[in-house]
Amino acid sequence: MKYIKITTLLIIGCFFSKQLSAQTVQPSELVNPITEQGLLNKILNDIYFTYYSPTYISNKTPVFTILKVDVSQNGKIADISFSDNTDAEFKNAYFNNKDIGVFKKTFEKYAQQKSYFNISLLIPISYQPNSPNKEGVFSYDNIQSLTKFKGQSLIGSTVILPMVTISVLSKNNM
Repeated sequence: MKYIKITTLLIIGCFFSKQLSAQTVQPSELVNPITEQGLLNKILNDIYFTYYSPTYISNKTPVFTILKVDVSQNGKIADISFSDNTDAEFKNAYFNNKDIGVFKKTFEKYAQQKSYFNISLLIPISYQPNSPNKEGVFSYDNIQSLTKFKGQSLIGSTVILPMVTISVLSKNNM
């Protein structure tokens, strides 16, 4: 029963955040990379530009997934993973990025500034090639796999950060 409640809240939160323009994050200038908001902008921009890049932009497969960052009790990044519905090419684009070490350090700085300890940060990501802002149809298995990471159901305390939407038009323009 507890799993169903968590799953329902997560799914509702993800889909409603897509409806609110204030929740959809597009690339923005960093105001100050030392402030909480500046660090959050850097995190979201790093995710955005991992996929909106010449090395990945030719991928025409739409993806809706959740990036989970586990923060340990001492504020260090214990694990970074994608929900089980994510294809290998999408995961590899993130984890093979030459700046992955910088990404982890930015997550750690953000978690420490927000006093996030022993918690998971969840970031919904929508990659939409050739079909920006179209509604998707998801099966029960797709939705269930959004809340599983490495085969395990999502448990523990979480913070859902703003959604990253990467809309790629047919001529690779935004």
